[in-house]
Amino acid sequence: GMWRPGYVRYQGYDNQAGIMGRLEVVHTMGIADTLKALSDPIRREALELLKNGRLTAGELAGKLAVSPAALSYHLRLLKAADLVMEYRQKNCIYYELNTTVLDELVLWIKQLER
Repeated sequence: GMWRPGYVRYQGYDNQAGIMGRLEVVHTMGIADTLKALSDPIRREALELLKNGRLTAGELAGKLAVSPAALSYHLRLLKAADLVMEYRQKNCIYYELNTTVLDELVLWIKQLER
């Protein structure tokens, strides 16, 4: 079925109504945030970079040629939309792409197509 473990936004059962229910919840909770986060070319480029693996803020700022303050703003929006995850290892903070939300967005768009 369509149930995937680790589905973060909604816990439900895998019946027809359940799937639509889950998509509906994703839609009301996340799509506006996701689209807003994707609306900026710098944020889209950041996601492209993270596709190849995790990076530190310094590495991202360097590759994107933006100031640390600007990067911090962009990362905040990407994290709020759950597109990027942040985690610490020793004294470094790494950023990693979270494709779950993109998968959800694709599912939602697909079910519009009929």
